[in-house]
Amino acid sequence: MNTRLKYAQKQKNLAYFQNLYTLAFADDRLASEELHFLLQIAHQLNISPKEISKIMSHGKHQKLQIPSAAAERQNQLEGLVSLMMIDQEIHKKEYDLCLRFAEMLGFDKGILDSAITQMS
Repeated sequence: MNTRLKYAQKQKNLAYFQNLYTLAFADDRLASEELHFLLQIAHQLNISPKEISKIMSHGKHQKLQIPSAAAERQNQLEGLVSLMMIDQEIHKKEYDLCLRFAEMLGFDKGILDSAITQMS
């Protein structure tokens, strides 16, 4: 993979991790299950501890990064729902933010609720 493609993929990976972190912190706390999930994802995406710290240092006030490919948007929706449900509780703030993210990704409330039901 050439340098430009590697850089583009790295930026996509960082944006995806940032989106997940923003949702995880929507209820103003990061449950241990959420942190564990985030660290697993970071490892899978080859995100360094330094990059993780940089993203986490910005707190929950980060802008959602919207992928252009439909498959990537679907993958992000599934990741967001998995993260929201990881601590066995769906907090209103998390759901509302996940719904907002889902809509920005091009999905409606019915699709979000269906994804939640499928993952339950």
